[in-house]
Amino acid sequence: MIEIAILIQSIFFIEQNKHEYILFFILLSCILMYFSKNQIYFLVIPMIITHLLYLYLSSFDTSIDPFKARIRVRARKPSIRVKKGKLIIKKPKLKVTVTPPKLKSIKKGIRKGIRKPLRKSRSFGKKLRKRVRKRTKSLRKRTKSLRNGRIVRALKELKRMTGLNTQQRQKINSLNYQLSRLRSQLRNSSNNNNMMGRENKQINNTLRQIYRISSSDT
Repeated sequence: MIEIAILIQSIFFIEQNKHEYILFFILLSCILMYFSKNQIYFLVIPMIITHLLYLYLSSFDTSIDPFKARIRVRARKPSIRVKKGKLIIKKPKLKVTVTPPKLKSIKKGIRKGIRKPLRKSRSFGKKLRKRVRKRTKSLRKRTKSLRNGRIVRALKELKRMTGLNTQQRQKINSLNYQLSRLRSQLRNSSNNNNMMGRENKQINNTLRQIYRISSSDT
């Protein structure tokens, strides 16, 4: 791993045309190798020192980066003059103009870098909203269906009760009261089979009477 790191650093300095840093690294590693034969001392430490030195000196470097700046080369026209019967011809000179990168171009680069993650976050937010809306709609539909079912049952009971006379209503109410009493007795009764059978018969009879009263014409 240390050898790979040294190779990468040397390639970086060669690309930047900074050969003096490679020489500095070799000299420093040779000096440290004289004192100790541990790889961390004579390879890792000089590598860190050379890179820190490069970063420190590059902060003072004011040279324009040719990859970011615009470089224009223009050739001037040759000038021909006649002076005191002599023909003077001036050779064309090359005019080199270097324009450093503007703030607008830097801002555009930053915006382009930010746009992709922003788009991804927006699309993820839209997907989440759609999922939440679907779930809320499904829950509302379920609640509506449950409410409608309860309302329909209540309306059916109302219709059944409104189609009865006052006498029939009184009978049904008394029978319902008897039913509730019988059910409570059945719950509280002991495990006697005869008693259980009698109470079940009474409950069935009362239910039949209620059905007859409700189904009979008023």
